[in-house]
Formats: sequence, C-alpha cells, structure tokens
Amino acid sequence: MGRFLSASHRGEKGGSDDSWTKPLTKGENVHPGKEASTPGENVGRSVMLYALCGRSRVGKTTIQNRLLQRQPLLERLVTTTTRPRRPEEINHVDYHFVTEHHFHSEVQSGQIVCPICYRGQWYGTARADLATCARKEVVGVLRPDKLLALQAYTPLLGIALIRPVEANQTISPDDLIIVAHHHRCRYHVVNVSGELEQTVEQVLGIIHAHTGDQLWKQTRLPA
Repeated sequence: MGRFLSASHRGEKGGSDDSWTKPLTKGENVHPGKEASTPGENVGRSVMLYALCGRSRVGKTTIQNRLLQRQPLLERLVTTTTRPRRPEEINHVDYHFVTEHHFHSEVQSGQIVCPICYRGQWYGTARADLATCARKEVVGVLRPDKLLALQAYTPLLGIALIRPVEANQTISPDDLIIVAHHHRCRYHVVNVSGELEQTVEQVLGIIHAHTGDQLWKQTRLPA
C-alpha cells in the first residue's frame, strides 16, 4: 500500500528519495514541517493550486491524468515549454508548446513567471493559466524549488511524490535539485510501483481534506 508522510516526518533535507521515516496511517493528523509552512499557503481555502512535485520517472504526469479522470471538478494546470511536442501530446492540453523566442518574450513582459531550464529546455507558467486557480481546483506538475515564488500569484499546496531509486537508475543534477527541495512540499506521498490507485486515492484524500466540500466528494467518479 502507498505510504503517506508529512514534511515533518522526512529524513534529512536533500537526502535520497528513500529518506523517509515514519509512515502516517489513514486519518492521522498531518502537520507541515517548519519550511513547508508559509503564509501564502492559505490552508483551508477551497480554491487553490495543488502542485505535484518529484524527480523524473516518479509518476507525476500519470498520477495527474488519473486524478483528472477520477475527479471531473479538478482542472489541469497547463504549463508552457520550448521542448518539442511528442506524437501523443496535444498542444494547449498537455503543454503550451512555444518557440524559445516567444517564451523569453513572454518572460520579459511578465506573462510567463518562474521560468526554469530543465534538460536544455525552458518551462514556465503563464499568469493567465494561474488565474484559473481563483475559480477552480487546479492540479499541476511543478518544480518544488519554484513553489515559494508561485505563491505570489495563487494559493498552492505542494505534494511531493516519492519513489525509491532503482538500482540501475542514474539521478541527474536537475533531479538532485528537485529532491533537495522536497521539503517545500507540505505532503509527501510514496508512489509504490504497481500501486497507482492507492497513490491516487491518497492524493485525492489530501485535496478533499483541504476543500472540505461535500459536493466535491459526491461527484467523484468511481475507480
């Protein structure tokens, strides 16, 4: 079964992905770690951005897609990138795919915020897309080292997705930065291989705990 941890139950900051300690049982009260608790988080507000964070191959996009299937009232945060579109991806659904010139022009004008270069390609979030968070519950895949900056534009809640490093897996410098900033996330959820639905259920539970909306619960689709 997937494990569920708060930031306060992590091992030392910047450690490997398996540096957790005490798993939380279902229904246990979760408190933020010192650095995960920030004034802009607005815990209890019913409309906000839920940020899924984690290194590569941890299952962020798969979990995001399943969350959107399970809960139709959630909306995807579509971010902007300069990387080439893959055959299965749809422009303005998976990402806003733009040229590097357009990306940097939008950054200069303040329309794209929190830009970051990842594996040679640029990623950022349009302020127009962040405005959606004022009207709907939104879930996005974001870098944990950008969460503090993004809180200037919308209330958000960071959820770090963690998976033990495989024996033959190489951790890139970018992934080391991501893992080192997991403490910026209020919740840590261990995504155990082969237990996708348990992980999705835990993330849905976190979201529902913060919305407190019975209608949200009643409209959730069956697994």
